[in-house]
Amino acid sequence: MIYDYKNLAQPQNSDSGIAEFLLFAPLAWFDTIAAPTAPFTNPGDSVTIKTAHVFKTPAVPNIRATAGTITLVATGVSVIAVLLGGTGYVTPPAITIAGGGGTGATAVAVIENGAVTGVIMTAAGTGYTTLPTATFALPPAKTYGFAKFQLTPQKNKLSAKTVGDLGLNKVNQEVDFFVGGSYAQLHEQMKALLNTPGIILVKDANCDANMYYQLGCDCQAAWVTTDFETATTKDGAKGYSAKAMYDGPMAIYN
Repeated sequence: MIYDYKNLAQPQNSDSGIAEFLLFAPLAWFDTIAAPTAPFTNPGDSVTIKTAHVFKTPAVPNIRATAGTITLVATGVSVIAVLLGGTGYVTPPAITIAGGGGTGATAVAVIENGAVTGVIMTAAGTGYTTLPTATFALPPAKTYGFAKFQLTPQKNKLSAKTVGDLGLNKVNQEVDFFVGGSYAQLHEQMKALLNTPGIILVKDANCDANMYYQLGCDCQAAWVTTDFETATTKDGAKGYSAKAMYDGPMAIYN
């Protein structure tokens, strides 16, 4: 799951050849895949790889909301209570009202923080002699993905240098990025990022191919450091300028 680099606008203050955003996801969200790809010398040999293309399936899926007590007034539906709000709703789910011998009852759901919190009747319908059933649409499937952060204004670069003994070099990489938001949002985001081993992708905007630098691998993750400073974007959004660090093998892939 990778953002198309053509949709990552190249900022005017960039002269370093990387696109405007970095993509971050916790290392724990990725599958380790056993992938023998050729005959091996010894039976039982295998190859394990970690790739930023393959996310795990979340262990706990989103839950469909369920309706509770339904109330009739005369032969129309007047109230649909919510028994279980469900999880993972991004937009209000459609409500199907069926049975009861009547027609024409319609309603819309109200959601808050991904759960259905109420139902507003938009039409009572007519002819209901017994209680109908109300069914909420399924929430979207729960998936893992990358969070997108703006690179820090005026520091839009990825730096890398080799370290270690000749012939056994690894690469120390560092990228500055911007975490925006209100005071409370900002601190919640920073709490989630700090001390979280991750995979970070940075697009090479000067390459016609869809090439990314990957910071972080199966053996060693990328880390966000705590020495952040305040910053302001060109459009006035305030936030923290943080650093992401990675000291390991260079990984560049399509």
